[in-house]
Amino acid sequence: MTVNEEFIKILCCPKRLCRGDLAEVETVKSQTYLVCQSCADEYPVVEGIPILYPNNRYAPFTHARHWDQEENAVSYAKKYDSYLKKQGSPWGLYTHESEILAIKKLTRNLDLKGGTIIDGGCGNGRLLSLYPEAKTKIGIDTSLSLLKATKRREPDFWLVCGQLEDMPFKDAVADFSVSVRVYQHLRSPEAAFSEMVRVTKPTGHVSLEVYNKLNLKELYKKIRMLPWFNRRWPWGLTYDRYYSYREINKWCDQTFVKPVAFAGAGWGIHFYFLELIRFRHLAPKALQKIVFGFFYWLEDRVGTWPVFSKTLEKICFIGSVQAPLAKRSPWSRAYRAVARKLNYRQIEHFQLLMGDRNYSLVGNDRHHLRLTLAWLKQAQDATPDGGVSRSFSLVKNEKSNRLGWQPSYPETTGYIIPTILQAAKLLGDEDLIRRARLMADWELGVMLPDGSVHGGNIGEACVPAVFDTGQVIRGLLAIYEETGEEKFLTAAKRSADWILSKEDKGLGRWTKDNARSVDQESSTYNIYAVVPIIELGQKLNEDKYLALGKRVGDFTLKQQLVNGWFGGSDFRSKDDALLHTIAYTIDGLWDTGTLLKNERLLASARKSLDGVITQMDELGFLPGRLTKDWQGATTWACLTGMAQIGVTCLKVYRTTAEKKYLTASRLIKDYLKTCQNNLNPKYGGLGAVWGSWPISGQYGQYQALNWAAKYFADLLLSSIETTNEK
Repeated sequence: MTVNEEFIKILCCPKRLCRGDLAEVETVKSQTYLVCQSCADEYPVVEGIPILYPNNRYAPFTHARHWDQEENAVSYAKKYDSYLKKQGSPWGLYTHESEILAIKKLTRNLDLKGGTIIDGGCGNGRLLSLYPEAKTKIGIDTSLSLLKATKRREPDFWLVCGQLEDMPFKDAVADFSVSVRVYQHLRSPEAAFSEMVRVTKPTGHVSLEVYNKLNLKELYKKIRMLPWFNRRWPWGLTYDRYYSYREINKWCDQTFVKPVAFAGAGWGIHFYFLELIRFRHLAPKALQKIVFGFFYWLEDRVGTWPVFSKTLEKICFIGSVQAPLAKRSPWSRAYRAVARKLNYRQIEHFQLLMGDRNYSLVGNDRHHLRLTLAWLKQAQDATPDGGVSRSFSLVKNEKSNRLGWQPSYPETTGYIIPTILQAAKLLGDEDLIRRARLMADWELGVMLPDGSVHGGNIGEACVPAVFDTGQVIRGLLAIYEETGEEKFLTAAKRSADWILSKEDKGLGRWTKDNARSVDQESSTYNIYAVVPIIELGQKLNEDKYLALGKRVGDFTLKQQLVNGWFGGSDFRSKDDALLHTIAYTIDGLWDTGTLLKNERLLASARKSLDGVITQMDELGFLPGRLTKDWQGATTWACLTGMAQIGVTCLKVYRTTAEKKYLTASRLIKDYLKTCQNNLNPKYGGLGAVWGSWPISGQYGQYQALNWAAKYFADLLLSSIETTNEK
């Protein structure tokens, strides 16, 4: 093969609306191409370097820019190669070493041994050469000529000719992504930064070095670029934009990255002062070495100080999605407290408006299904990766720690996949299938090597969770059925084996490796996460998976009281339980009984379901928490749990034909329609489904949850299917 096989595995189609897998083919004229397995577009490979630009046939000369001209590329490669050998002019060496000093300071605490680095705008690969401990070094640049020179010097580097705004890499590839002095050339830097975050693992770090607009060189540049001045003393570039820490912080906020540190590089004085006296041209090299050496020494000592880190010629940054939140100053906390109070007033007004006018916009099932799916699309688009945003928060809260859209959530993204694939078939929406694939590929990228899945959203420290892993198996099986691609089935088996290995002494329960936010003993609802493992066992004829399902079913039955109540069916050990987890338990028990043809499990599920629907009022309202004697313990509704109960009611109705279950599902569905945001896109987006109703209820307080939308969509899909059957 012309391109390393392992390299091809992490590459993807550069088109944002595709990102399909690539495969190498060779034509009759011995020209090698990488062909997208989804859209069939072809991308040439030159001297082992793939040229991957989106819709390349519309822009065949994209990479033929100033620095890609042969004479310029040769000059740049020769210059930077000399710097790596500690050769070159005093000014050039100082610039190179100053830039590297800042990056090295910011990465001194990173363990990159055996890791993967991506250098965006790598040029001759000088930065990649400074991390010998890294196992995989990947460079992307728009200059094919520069990359050819780099390939000759470093044949083991994985190089691709492409642009930073559309990186042809799969999600969560790198442990460290960096770009040094490239962003001044980009017209869409926020897109490039988002791509850097997408291709970096949640546990990894992203780093930038950009020219700083909060330095006098910015004023000097603007004067030099004035038309009348530029004609006499050319600046050399028609487009050259600098940025400050404010823009970087904004990019971070848009991509859920938390800044870790800043550092300054260079002083700028060499341009607006020393350049005027032609110091680099007229001063003896010995004197230049002394002067530049002094500036380098000074920069080494003060470059990370609060003021200098943000005012030197170049500003360097490092951040991570999973970095701890920075401590707020007293003034900042006071400001946020006032802002939160004002925010609560706005929410209260919106909540009253919803109650007063939202019902008037209730429509039929398909209308609300399209509304819900549009919101889920928006939630996926709100993240830089292929995952789905955990939620939209109307206030800054303790769990997600931010206002607005949250980072992607592996668990819920996994079980959203079957929902949107089912909707795609019903509505004939090809875009939903594309999105499901992006979600599934992202899941593979963030899955841990042993097959376990990160519990919680990716902005939190990674702790594997049994329930979350089982939920992702649902999505992997669904996308495997859709595409037939073995990689998804292989990942599902690896995840199932990990769950099986964590079972407590073969008792059908898990007393560790549950989500960090729950009591480890309270895991009766884990039966819901075992259902896809049973399906996997039936698909593969694997007795170990079927046996696990039977053990979990038996354990769950032992937790049931005479009246149908289940012990351990809440996140915490309490006298009451959340409707959401009660619904998980009932639905998991019903599906397990259905798959294993076990009448005891089915009867047990029905008994518990009957206990729940006895608490439903004439409008379909169900209390968000229920006590052991099936009495409501709250005045608010858990909308997710209600949607789940509605779905299970329809399953039971199809089996038993008992009208009470159909009636219950219709009441729940109609109630949820009046709670969905049909009114104002400002608050969470049209189609948002809240954690609770009213919005101030205790579950998912003030948040529109992606799993609430998922289960409402499931209820609508099931209702449409049932109606069509009848």
